[in-house]
Amino acid sequence: MAQRRKSPTKRRSRPAPNLVIVESGTKAQTIKRYLGRDYDVLASVGHVRDLPKGNLGVDIENEFAPTYVVPRDKQKTVTQIRKAAAASDSVLLATDPDREGEAIAWHLMAAADLDEKKTSRVRFHEITESAVRDALNSPEPVDDRLVEAQQARRVLDRLVGFKISPILRRRIPGGSSAGRVQSVALRIVVDRERQRREFVPEEWWTVDGRFGDPGTGVAAFSARLHREGKELRLDAASAEALLDPLGQAEYQVTDRQQSDRRLRPQAPFTTASLQRAASNRLGLSPSQTMRIAQRLYEGVRVPGRGQIGLITYMRTDSVSVSGQALDAVRGYVRTELGEDFLPARPNSYKTRTRNAQEAHEAIRPTEVALSAAVLGEALDSDQRKLYDLIWRQFVASQMVPGTARRLALDVAAGTDSEHVFRVTASRVIEPGCLQVASYGPRISAEESDRFDYLSGRAVGDPIELLEIESQKHASEPPPRYTEAGLIKVLEDEGIGRPSTYAAIIRTLKDRQYVSSQRRVLEPTQVGEFVTDAMAEFFADIVDVAFTARMETELDRVASGELGWVDATGEFWERLDRDLTNAWENLKKPVADELLDEECPRCSRQLVKRLGRNGIFVGCSGFPECRFTRDLQDSGNGEEPTAVGEPCPDCGSDLVYKQGRFGRFIGCESYPDCRYTRQITEPTGVQCPDCGEGQLVVKKTRRGRTFYGCERYPACEYSTWQDPRQKPAQSAPPKTAKKSAKSEPGSAIVGECPRCGKELGVKRGRYGEFVGCSGFPGCRFTGKIADYVAAESSG
Repeated sequence: MAQRRKSPTKRRSRPAPNLVIVESGTKAQTIKRYLGRDYDVLASVGHVRDLPKGNLGVDIENEFAPTYVVPRDKQKTVTQIRKAAAASDSVLLATDPDREGEAIAWHLMAAADLDEKKTSRVRFHEITESAVRDALNSPEPVDDRLVEAQQARRVLDRLVGFKISPILRRRIPGGSSAGRVQSVALRIVVDRERQRREFVPEEWWTVDGRFGDPGTGVAAFSARLHREGKELRLDAASAEALLDPLGQAEYQVTDRQQSDRRLRPQAPFTTASLQRAASNRLGLSPSQTMRIAQRLYEGVRVPGRGQIGLITYMRTDSVSVSGQALDAVRGYVRTELGEDFLPARPNSYKTRTRNAQEAHEAIRPTEVALSAAVLGEALDSDQRKLYDLIWRQFVASQMVPGTARRLALDVAAGTDSEHVFRVTASRVIEPGCLQVASYGPRISAEESDRFDYLSGRAVGDPIELLEIESQKHASEPPPRYTEAGLIKVLEDEGIGRPSTYAAIIRTLKDRQYVSSQRRVLEPTQVGEFVTDAMAEFFADIVDVAFTARMETELDRVASGELGWVDATGEFWERLDRDLTNAWENLKKPVADELLDEECPRCSRQLVKRLGRNGIFVGCSGFPECRFTRDLQDSGNGEEPTAVGEPCPDCGSDLVYKQGRFGRFIGCESYPDCRYTRQITEPTGVQCPDCGEGQLVVKKTRRGRTFYGCERYPACEYSTWQDPRQKPAQSAPPKTAKKSAKSEPGSAIVGECPRCGKELGVKRGRYGEFVGCSGFPGCRFTGKIADYVAAESSG
């Protein structure tokens, strides 16, 4: 009888002697490459403990002691880390090198019961092999001061949110909520909007002439009338009176001035300056910028190199650069561009941000030799654009200045020195840092031609006036803040920190306190009511100076100058006083104003009410009677304007209405009939997909403009690109833009409000819906009607 062979015993893999814990899986993969078999690397995937969601979680009477809980979705992660740590000889907490990262490390120690004797904190500002290994060789304890500063910020934010939000909801129905830093940011936006409303434009006239060489009849340049070196501003009558005498005169060049100015390189990026540049030059929102930068920092797979970190830590307010990085970039400039582009000594920069912590380097590439061109297909389109921006800013920061030359010609009639036409033009004559930089003067082809013409003119040369006219001008109100502009104000005032700028703007948009179109911020009606209520009861919270002072106090906590309980107690003392006053003097909700009009359903009196989408008209008999209708733009109760066509659903008249995203067309029988459609602007361009309808201007649910076929939903073609800006031969592609993770044929209809990725039309068991292209990482879904048709605010 044959003997039975024993199956070979499976060798159990022994845990590595060292455990490294980071925040993200991508960062873990990059670090694991560098460390080898003696290290296991696990990811906590963000915070593992936080204050409870359902209650305050702060014991105010017990020195603001916070109660932390491990969320249900993090319990498995904590258990995994606890087991791996118990089997390891050493545990290294390698979370991000800022207050938030320090707090994550501290919470990991508590939540996973990590042994303090074998647990250390390691910090690195770039994910390269040398930086990681250097950090592992220099372990430190967790910095309690940074943890306390983060804890103070978290407790302060929780006190504001939990204590003030109920008051706001009583005053402003519709789920209004407060935030410590977001409230002052909202006030800045609201104040600017009110400045615009109160602005009274001033009008003036100028006198402009078009000139050229005598006898040619060809205009070479335009010039404006000056007096004593300044543009002459006149009233209409005075400007008109000058046209005849000046139009009859003969002209010559009476003065020629030439000046050069140095175009100095800009400092490498901080978080705020990167967000501004990415918004202005690349069209990226702050949230998009930080998401892309996070990936570049944590690691990208590069052919032949594996997964490597491409930039330094992206949350910083410092413009300083390490000596090693300076040597590398100067060597690159010398080798690739030549000695003429290299300054004799390294350029140095000072941080201008108020209350800057300067705990990290500026944002720069980890290897200057890796340009976007060298990385090639390793980066996707957005990564390539942002990395190239960072790389160029860094390299240009260590180059010589460029030089721009400015020419100015004065043209006058004979010896008439009172009426002088002046023309200027500029040209870059030495590129210097502009050879690489993505910034610099934008000189048009027209200005370049004008510069060439002016260069060939000398004092005494005759010039012929070909045309003269008066031009009307008017001063304009201060512009609304762009997302980049608001970040600049927050940075200048010392409000918030690099890690919070994107979140502040995202929160204002998510709560619909502001709308954003083309990255320009406009407060909503609810946003203005929230600001007014905060200013009435909580003036400190929306005071710029007070908020900046609290940031300074948190910095003092981080440096050990001030205890976190003392900082929190000082804030709470003022807030508690304001809360008592607010509850004692709380008025009826905003806009609860009775109208001299009966409800068409029950004959009770109608009343103005404020909902999440703004003011509307409802029945005073609510909830027994649920009649509502939109409040018109003027708010004077006028009848809605008729469109002049019947409702296709019920036959009633269609009328123009006002909703949270602007005007739209709806049925006058609302809410019995809920038919709505957008007021679309035709483009005159035929749909390239179906060939039957034409493309019209539409808006997504979040206010972003796109272009779609007027035959929707029969034709689902859509595009972000304005088809009117393309030549006829470059019509939009035949199919709508697709997402890499969307289903075939799914048109892109907007931007995900959670993660910023594209939203596409998908099909499920119950029909079509809108879903995020980031699925399964992001599971946001919505109704199609919310994104491709206007919503009724009723």
